[in-house]
Amino acid sequence: MSRSIAAAALACGLAFSLSAATAGILVPVPAFPGSTASFVYGINNSNVVAGRYQGSDGVDHGFFGTLDGNYTAFDFPGGSSFVTSINDAGDITGYAEASNPNCPIIGCEYVRKADGTMEIVTKHGNPLDGQAEQIVKNRFVGEYWFIDDGGQTHINGYRGRMAAWKHDIVLPFDGVGRTRARGLNKKNEIVGFYTAGSTEPAFLIKDGVASSVAFTDPDTFETIFAGINGTGKIVGSWLNEDGSAGQAFIYESSNDTFRVIDVPGETITFARQVNDAGVVTVGGATSGYIYCTHKKLCPITAGAIEVKEKIVPAKHPGAKQWVLCKNGCEKDSADVRPASPAQLRAAIARDPSLLKELRDRR
Repeated sequence: MSRSIAAAALACGLAFSLSAATAGILVPVPAFPGSTASFVYGINNSNVVAGRYQGSDGVDHGFFGTLDGNYTAFDFPGGSSFVTSINDAGDITGYAEASNPNCPIIGCEYVRKADGTMEIVTKHGNPLDGQAEQIVKNRFVGEYWFIDDGGQTHINGYRGRMAAWKHDIVLPFDGVGRTRARGLNKKNEIVGFYTAGSTEPAFLIKDGVASSVAFTDPDTFETIFAGINGTGKIVGSWLNEDGSAGQAFIYESSNDTFRVIDVPGETITFARQVNDAGVVTVGGATSGYIYCTHKKLCPITAGAIEVKEKIVPAKHPGAKQWVLCKNGCEKDSADVRPASPAQLRAAIARDPSLLKELRDRR
């Protein structure tokens, strides 16, 4: 088959896939008992979920358990807990939503071992201030925040192992600002998002090549790749600039398309993790769900509803869609010191967009 004929066939196939009606299954996850809001973020291959709930005290607490609502709660010592991921052994990553002298911006990152031991994530012995994200075995990714001696705020993505920083993730695109690593799989593929001028595209690092990807809705400001499973399926969400609208999605790198997940009654939704069976955790304003592309794949079906999917092609910001990484998009960087409260106030005064960055963490 000639290249032109093959290209035409591919185009016809893509056009057909965009017009074809598809549907998936959305299932509400039992809320944590007595909570005012409850969200699931991580899910492992045994369908054990981990997330956070808000109690009557207005504080976020971590929890994990099975999809029938058999949950165990926990807290970061001295503060509330935000939970991001759980691996097959039951180890959990997250961060404390309580600042302290070591972590004054976001709060200290942690790995909670399956035996209940809580370990603070460190870089050269210093606690990291930021978010520890998807964990696979003893490897994970995340981001850390710091303010340099010139008063500039930085957000660096990184790869870690056994509750310690290993390497910064450095994207090879033009104009990269802050880098936010979110997802990791057993093939060492990494996903997340980054700032580039006035937008925040997503990224995928695979086989030493970095790809920049953006959702195609004209109101899109952020395209967030939040999780990736062992087969390379990616989940995340897009948001508009003021954070008032956005949708969860599944990104299929094989055909470069987004499958938008429609959640009835929700204005803003996000997909956070996906296990190897393709079960996705989805969040709305106050509730958590799991999403399955086919009903037979769903580990629970009580209250399940069929929802439509909209399939749209991706776009790729900048002149280059794929860029070969030098040194695997990783490097060692200088050590960082915790910011003082005065430095943080000065940084926010200098760059008010930091408040939006802080508000939009999810």
